[in-house]
This record gives sequence, C-alpha cells and structure tokens, in this order.
Amino acid sequence: MDDGVLYVLLALIAIGVVVTAVQAIRIRRFLAQAVRVPGKVVNVVPENHEFGGSHGQSAETVVYYANFVEFPMPDGSVVKFRSRVEHPRNPIYARGQTVTVVYEPGSPTATAEIEGPAVWRPAIFTALATVVLVLFTLGAKACN
Repeated sequence: MDDGVLYVLLALIAIGVVVTAVQAIRIRRFLAQAVRVPGKVVNVVPENHEFGGSHGQSAETVVYYANFVEFPMPDGSVVKFRSRVEHPRNPIYARGQTVTVVYEPGSPTATAEIEGPAVWRPAIFTALATVVLVLFTLGAKACN
C-alpha cells in the first residue's frame, strides 16, 4: 500500500473516532437532561423500500414498519411523532403498546424518540463505519 493512501486512511480513521466520540458525548448529555415519559404506539405503518435494481437486476422490495407514537405533556397537550425506529419484515412494536419516550424539555416535538437504539443510532453507525475502515486498512497493509 502506498504511504499516501495509508496516511489518508489513518486520517479518516482518526476523524471517525473523533466524530463517534462527539456523538456519544452529545447523546449522553441529551439522555442526562431528557424527560422520560410513557408513550403509546398509536400506529404501525408498513412501508415498501426498494433495494437494488441496477445493472439488469430486479429490485427487491422489503417492507419496513414505521412507528407513530404519542405522549402527554405536563400541560395536558399531546405530542405525536414518527419514531426513527423502523424494522424490516416484522414490526417490533404493536399498536397500543406502551414505550418510554425521551425528549428535550425545550423542544419535545423535534427531539422525541423511543428510548433505546434509535437514540444511539448516529454513534453506532459512525463507530461501525470506523471499525470497517480499520479492518480494511489492516487487511490492505497485511497484503503488502
């Protein structure tokens, strides 16, 4: 492997580590300050997503289940939101199911989410991409 390519890969890995750390810190701060309330899944909607379909191959359609949740505010109003939690092929929540919702007190509509993996998703994906880049770099270096 050319030294220039190696330095670029190492720089990308460093950036990935920093971005993952910053995201994790922001998420921890959010969760430390977040209000936790019981919410209710009011609807589970199947949505078709198509994958592939290039170079003469037919596209594969996969059904994902989107969750719509509502929760009460202290003033008695109700906030409804679409969760970023989607699951392929089988719903993971049922209509009427109670879930824990987390949100920032100052902006509940914009920040509400079901507590769990969806909150951590940005840090998880960045960390996984960084690990793949590390493994690629190690493999490429070992082949030289």
